[in-house]
Amino acid sequence: MLQKESQSAGIGLATASVIAVTPTVAGATMVNLAIWPIVNEWTVPPHSAQWVSSAYIAALAMGLPVSDWVARRFGLRLTVIVFLALYCVTSIWAAAASNLTALVIARIFQGLCAGIIQPATLAALYVAFPIERRGLAVGVFSFATAAAGGAAPWIGGMLADSAGWRSMFLVLAIPAAAAIPLTYRFYPATTSGTPATPMDWAGLGLLALSLGLTILGLQRVATWDGDMPGLLFPVLGAATGFYLFWRRETSVRDPLIDMRALAQPRMASSCFINFLLGTGLYGSTFLIPLYAQEILGMTANDAGSVLLPGACVLMAGTLISARILDRFSLTAMMSGGIAVFAASNILLAYASPTSTFAAFAAIVAFGRLGLGAAHPAVHLAIMKSGTASVGQSAGLTNLTRQLGGSFGILSLALVAHWGHAPDATMIGHLGYRRAFIASAILLFTAVAAVAIYYRSKGTAQKL
Repeated sequence: MLQKESQSAGIGLATASVIAVTPTVAGATMVNLAIWPIVNEWTVPPHSAQWVSSAYIAALAMGLPVSDWVARRFGLRLTVIVFLALYCVTSIWAAAASNLTALVIARIFQGLCAGIIQPATLAALYVAFPIERRGLAVGVFSFATAAAGGAAPWIGGMLADSAGWRSMFLVLAIPAAAAIPLTYRFYPATTSGTPATPMDWAGLGLLALSLGLTILGLQRVATWDGDMPGLLFPVLGAATGFYLFWRRETSVRDPLIDMRALAQPRMASSCFINFLLGTGLYGSTFLIPLYAQEILGMTANDAGSVLLPGACVLMAGTLISARILDRFSLTAMMSGGIAVFAASNILLAYASPTSTFAAFAAIVAFGRLGLGAAHPAVHLAIMKSGTASVGQSAGLTNLTRQLGGSFGILSLALVAHWGHAPDATMIGHLGYRRAFIASAILLFTAVAAVAIYYRSKGTAQKL
């Protein structure tokens, strides 16, 4: 009887975790289908509307390193409940926004909540299940998050056509609210028992300042009118901020992010690969629905649907790749998968404006096939590189991918809009072509980084 009760509690905790994390993952991709409706409603240029996506992902990256400290200080149950409630509030705030500035601010707070919820729900699974069942529990969790991210654009497209873009944010609040009573029922009420170390507020402040100046710098580039001091200030400020952040995190006793792990060449190169992979993934996921709506003339529903076959291929490919990682070279899987992903971006760049739905969806799915091969290999490469703990490696994996995603959306939107008037609300076929080619160049840079990873010496296992 006790064993059955324990199994029931484990299933309940896993269910609560999956439901809780679903809106935080969907929130990163669903709203890409809201960009054109927002551009049309508020008459803003696409490079400004992209902040709705990039601000969320950047804020999510900020929340990731804070999550562990908050959970150890207040306990997993209270942490997840409080930030789920805040996620609901910020979702409603986003739905009610009256202008772009209010919407972006809401998305920043929403992303911070997501960044704290995601690691906390995974940690709850890891703690609650016995060692022999953790692999299955985490596998189900990972598959559920992949499914949420893949299906979200399709759902977002249907909502945009049938109920308007604001309904997307209200829909995100529903599973977050539903997960609160489940979390209260099944999550452990106590803390982990580990005394919380002091929060590295100075490190967090430097990271936030550096990211903010980076975003401001890219925005200044997009709207540059010849004001060189106005452009140099955020660029030099961001470089100085990142340098000071690096110095602090490599010298303090309890750093926000243990940057000393990046002293290992293989750890540094694999994190750089992961950053560029995040750039390509989130950047292309942002561009594809815009291209489908503006150039191919698709509805928001069809533009979301064009990503669905690729999402299915990505989920299947990720599961297959995870099972064969031990049989093939990590460097071969990384370089081959990323090269296929890059090639799909070139195909998208030169796709005909008269392409059919099936042809365009096939190109997207081809790229996701490569991503499915590369992603688990990159993750494992980070985990096996250097001397960082499992927790530190997982944190660097999530952080570099999310930072890459935010940079990808910002930079590729800038490239797509380059040469247009600051207030232009259309991009045009050539703009998208430049952006997809830029994405391919960044991904081929990642292939070159795989060669550096292969040649680097370190404490990693021989691959």
